[in-house]
Amino acid sequence: MACFKVVKVLFCIIFGFSHSTSCYKLPKNDEKCPEVRARSNCDLDAIKGPWNVIEYYASSEEVEIYRCMRSTFNLSPDTPEISMDFTYSYADDPDNEMLTGNITWNIPSFELPGHWVHMETPYEGVYNTFVLDCKDTWAVLLHCAEKPSSPRYLSSILLSRNRTVPLNVRSYVHDKLPKYGVQLEYTFPMVQDDCSPAVIPLYYGTKTVAAGDKKTGAGNNNFKHPMLHNDRGNKQQTDIDTNFNI
Repeated sequence: MACFKVVKVLFCIIFGFSHSTSCYKLPKNDEKCPEVRARSNCDLDAIKGPWNVIEYYASSEEVEIYRCMRSTFNLSPDTPEISMDFTYSYADDPDNEMLTGNITWNIPSFELPGHWVHMETPYEGVYNTFVLDCKDTWAVLLHCAEKPSSPRYLSSILLSRNRTVPLNVRSYVHDKLPKYGVQLEYTFPMVQDDCSPAVIPLYYGTKTVAAGDKKTGAGNNNFKHPMLHNDRGNKQQTDIDTNFNI
């Protein structure tokens, strides 16, 4: 979604593009999530289907960790939920093993379809996800979770139907993200070349763990969830759409 590290909050991030330079002062209190206005004109049907992750930011990461991350969004026909199945591999994995994961969000109100909520049963905190922008070929999501007396967990992903986005789109997104606390110097491109077709299914959704397993760690692995904080998953077969039109 990732293990927390305390990341320095820079009070002023200066970043340059060929056409503009902007500076934002980030909040001193990094325990609180930024105020985000949920989009009321977000077309959920337009979000469905496969995407490539083009850029990735997480407040817990200071180095590039992931590659070949792709996602597929699905809307539930019966409940106000949207789910994301995704594949990824680790940048330093010489075998380039592909892993899979899943996140399911509740949509609190269809009047604000750009705001989703995810809760992890074993952990404290609620993960709020906002669709900052969504077009036919690209979209930007912002995730944030608060936990008492701990730094917030903040992440964002830039999605594209293709393997890249136009330069003007990237510049527009980079202009917008720092307003919400995203540090561009820790925003990393996602490599989408030479992605192995082999997939090792791993379960990363919310799962109840037996009390004995919680104490002993039995059945757990050490893979980090790229979208969520401090998650551990058990191996379990899962289905995912890996047929990307790229």
